This record gives sequence, C-alpha cells and structure tokens, in this order.
Amino acid sequence: MIANLAESTTEDGSGPDVAMSKSKHFGLVGGLGVGATVLYYQGIAAACAERNIVPRLTMANAHAPTALALVQAGRIEDLAAYLAGFVGELAAAGADFFAIPAITPHICLTDLKRQVTLPIVDILQVTAQRLRDRRLSRVALFGTKFTIDGNLFGRSMPSTSFIRRMARSTRSIASIWGWRLEVGFGRR
Repeated sequence: MIANLAESTTEDGSGPDVAMSKSKHFGLVGGLGVGATVLYYQGIAAACAERNIVPRLTMANAHAPTALALVQAGRIEDLAAYLAGFVGELAAAGADFFAIPAITPHICLTDLKRQVTLPIVDILQVTAQRLRDRRLSRVALFGTKFTIDGNLFGRSMPSTSFIRRMARSTRSIASIWGWRLEVGFGRR
C-alpha cells in the first residue's frame, strides 16, 4: 500500500511521490532520551506539515542502559562504535543525515564522526547557534552527571555562562519532561 502511494501521481505531478521527493530522509538514533525523541518526532512532523511535505524518517533504537554503562566506565570510543552500528542501520535504510536526540551520547561525537559517513545534526552546535541568535549569554543547564560535568556545552559555547544544576534523581528530569510534553512544549 505505501509503495503504491509513493509511486502514484496526479496528472499535474503533485501526487504523493512529489512531496516525498522533496523530503530528506531523516535518521534518528532513539532510545537514549525517549522524551527528547518524542519531541524531535513531533517537531519534524510539524515542520514537514507546514511545508506540505511527507516526512521520511527512520529510527534505530539504542539501549540506554548499555550506552550509559559505557559512559560510566569511561569507554567513550566503545560508545562511539556502539552508536555507529545504529547509524549504519540508518544509512542502510536510506537516511541522508541523522541526529541523536539526547545530550549525554554527544560525549563521543568526535569519535563517532570518524566512524560514520552520514552527516549528523549536532544538537550542541544547533543549540549554540540558537543561543547566539537570541543573544543569550547565561542559561540554566539540566542533565545527567555526564552532561553537566563533561562540559559538552561549554566547548560549543565558550562565551555562554551556564548555571549548572544536577538533577537529584531521574524522577526529577522525568517530571520536568512529562510536564512539558503534557502542556505541548515545543509547539507553536
């Protein structure tokens, strides 16, 4: 059924395949920040809908406890290799680029970039650019111990001052994200 829709067109050429051909194939390495993955998906779907484009999206689901164990053990190169396997799946599925909708895994970004051919949407760089565009120089940072202590954002945004608050528990972060999802955070 999906294949038939993708191959069909209207007489004026504005059928489903034209919209799909305008869409890049986006890959997500999900499972590492489920709440963030949901927000990414909602954002992609909304942005495509605004442009009358059918989103082409593939997600490979990594195992968060495995990734966290590698980070905790300081095995950053192994984390990159682990994530590279998922990026390979996305490439094999036809993705044009990918993102990891979680901050902590970006700790291995340098190693990961050496191991994969797909371009990454680097959320640290995107965030840095948005802060510069908005002329924000002091922001609050919430996250895991590795996000806070790892200075991931500090390297991307050296002129930004961060108020670092460590989440007391996973439940704290879950309650923040749960509230934001419930009230439609990220929607216009």
